[in-house]
Amino acid sequence: MKVKRFSEIKVMHHINVGITGTIRRNLQRTTISYKHIQLHMEKKQVVTICFFYNNNKDETININSE
Repeated sequence: MKVKRFSEIKVMHHINVGITGTIRRNLQRTTISYKHIQLHMEKKQVVTICFFYNNNKDETININSE
């Protein structure tokens, strides 16, 4: 009976390791995706800020030239 319990524990251990590995991989993928999205959004924000800055700069020049 003790051997049976030991083997059950051993099997459960392998299942837990498999589940832990899967969760770890999914977390890594999620983290990478989140970082990629974050970098993309930062680039988008920088482009938007530059666009607004250039538009404001052009408007200022136009106002002074009139």
